[in-house]
This record gives sequence, structure tokens and C-alpha cells, in this order.
Amino acid sequence: MGSETVKTTSALVKIWWACVKVSLLVLLLYVAFGKLRHFRHASAESLVRKHYAKEIDRICEAEDLPSAYFKALIMLECSGRKPAGSRFEAHIYGKLQMVKKGESPHYMNITTEQLKNMSDATLRQLATSWGPLQLMGYHCLALKIPLDDLKNENSLKNSILWCKKNYGSYLEAGDYKNAFHLHNTGRLHPQFWFALTHDPNYVNKGLNYMDEF
Repeated sequence: MGSETVKTTSALVKIWWACVKVSLLVLLLYVAFGKLRHFRHASAESLVRKHYAKEIDRICEAEDLPSAYFKALIMLECSGRKPAGSRFEAHIYGKLQMVKKGESPHYMNITTEQLKNMSDATLRQLATSWGPLQLMGYHCLALKIPLDDLKNENSLKNSILWCKKNYGSYLEAGDYKNAFHLHNTGRLHPQFWFALTHDPNYVNKGLNYMDEF
């Protein structure tokens, strides 16, 4: 065997061994990520049971609503954490500012008349999602409740009542695919297209989480 052939063979062996190492690394990362994802899923489910399950069961029994749906929704929205935290939505804040200034006639049925006397701090809170269902602050206007009632110990009940009012017919029909999509986007799931949710797997995750409860 010539020296050039030996060199070529040696180079090919090195390339092959490098590919094997990369493949093993990818496999290990895949397994580790899968275990981490499973741990996070199990942890979120445990937190929902610990922090919210009893209250959800009580509210849903009184309102004739599916408790499994709301437990899954909390897994999606706050991973069962308590307090659930909040999330400011700058683009919604901008739209509310335009309505307040009269530069836009309305946003989600919210009018200039409703916003004109509100401080900028309040406007920012209206543009923030609150509570275990991460309901937008501006929904307090439609519910006719103080904004704080979407942030305090009444948050879960008021958020569930908002869901019932706005897409309860889909919950009653067992159409959870559209219910999850409506909660996240305000729109029905496209009939012949992918979900429009920020996380493209949001709806499918929710449906799978329901099986855990």
C-alpha cells in the first residue's frame, strides 16, 4: 500500500471517528434535554396540584366548567408558580396609548372615554398580563372589576369567569383545541393551517397536559 493511500485511509478514519464523537454528543444532548423537559413538565404539574388544584376544583364545580382544562392552562401560562408573575406587553401598551389620545377609536372594545383619565402607570398595568391564567389587565374593564382583582387572591376566580364569558361555549362543547387557541390569541384555531400562538405547540401541549389531570 502506497504512502498516499495510507494517508488517505488515515484521514478517512479520523473523519469517521470525529463523526462518531459528534453523533454521540448529539445523542447525549438529546437525552439530557428530554430528561430536563420531563423534569420541568413533572415539576409544573406538581406545582399546579400544590398551589391551584383545590381552588380550581371548587370554582369549576360551582360554574360547571372542566377543571382539567384550567389546570392545563395554568401549566401553559405560569408553570404552576405562585405568585404567578406578570408580563408587560409593549405593543398593547402602544395601542392603548393611541386610544387614550384619540388617535385610534378603540382597541378590543376599549374606548377613549374609558382611558382618557387614566394615568400612564395604570395604562401600563392594563397592558400587563396577571395571575395564573396570565389574563391581560384591560379585561378588568369588561369584567367591571377593579384591576387589583386580576392581581390579588381573587385573580384565579375572576380569570376563570372571564374565560367562561368569552369562550365558555367551546368549553361546554369539549372543543378544547379552539379554547386554548382563543385564550392565547383571541381567535379560533385556523381550520386548514397551523396554530397562530406564540409557541406553535401551545395548543397541543395544553391538550396533552389535560390528560395529566
